[in-house]
Order: sequence, then C-alpha cells, then structure tokens
Amino acid sequence: MEPKNNTHQQPFVLIVENNGILARQIHLLLTAAGFQVLSSASAAEALTIIKQRLPDVILSSITLGALSGYDLLRRLRADYRYEHLPVVLMPNRFDEADLLLALDLKVTDLLPKPFDAYDLVDVIHGALPTREPARKAS
Repeated sequence: MEPKNNTHQQPFVLIVENNGILARQIHLLLTAAGFQVLSSASAAEALTIIKQRLPDVILSSITLGALSGYDLLRRLRADYRYEHLPVVLMPNRFDEADLLLALDLKVTDLLPKPFDAYDLVDVIHGALPTREPARKAS
C-alpha cells in the first residue's frame, strides 16, 4: 500500500524525538512557523506513521533507543518509496565520524543540539522538496 502524499497547503513535518520536553518544544515552534507537525517517540513508530502518511520532511534525533536515527535513515534509503524523503538528523554531538556516516546515508541536513528556533525553521525550510508552481490561467 502506497502512503498518502501530503495534499495540504502546509508542509508536514514528522518529528522523531524520545525526549518528550524537546519534542513538545519543537512541535510548538514548527506549528507556530506554519507547519503541520506530528511527533513520534521512536523510529519504529515513525516508520508506521510514514507508511500511513508521507511527511514532507522528517526531523529525527539520532539517539532513540532500540532503533537509532541512523537505523531509521538506513531503512528509508533502502526502500524505493522513501529513498528521496528529506531527513534532518539532530545529533547530540557532532564529530567527523557522525558527519561521514550521515553523508554516507544521504542525510538531507544535520542540526546539532542545542539549536535555536531560527536555525530549526531555516533547516526545515531548506529541506523541503521544491514544489511545482501552480499554473495561472491565461
């Protein structure tokens, strides 16, 4: 079964974060910035959500529990339906090994924690797929 594409005007962002406080803060910030937002506390739950409703962008922590953000990204890139889905990872630390792994997995962007609201919104806007402009009637 193919996931439903987002047909709404507002871009849909799926947050994958197991820190409830941080997830709520991100949810509030992105909602205030005009995004539709849904949160998941695990990569497994996120995969279920993605199969039901395709987000425009996934914003995922790396440290999630049984399945990491890297595991989530690996599974998405291995499935032709999701291989080009924009994924922004939020590492707790940022070193060369993280960068190389993320690039190898074709991450869209990295947003190291902690970050401010402006950086968050800018990174999400930058990760959004470009959409065809609506044609005007002549």
